[in-house]
Amino acid sequence: MAHSGVLKLTQIKGTEMYETEDDYTLIEINQFKKWFDKEIGTDYELNESASGKQDEYHLVFFDLEGSEIAQIRAKEKEMRKDK
Repeated sequence: MAHSGVLKLTQIKGTEMYETEDDYTLIEINQFKKWFDKEIGTDYELNESASGKQDEYHLVFFDLEGSEIAQIRAKEKEMRKDK
């Protein structure tokens, strides 16, 4: 899947959610989850990539505030710098 750079942010019932890019390996996604659980800790969902490729995953985070979304964006940018 080509990365369009489009922010994936959705308003749902007064809370916000954020979806990462969908090409993280299982090792990378586990690192992301570990960071998220420590720093923010709201609900999230782990999904396989829509591309159908093996070992590609993404996370969807729920019940976020604006400052938490900023933290997630910064972490994702940091993790993607080597991709």
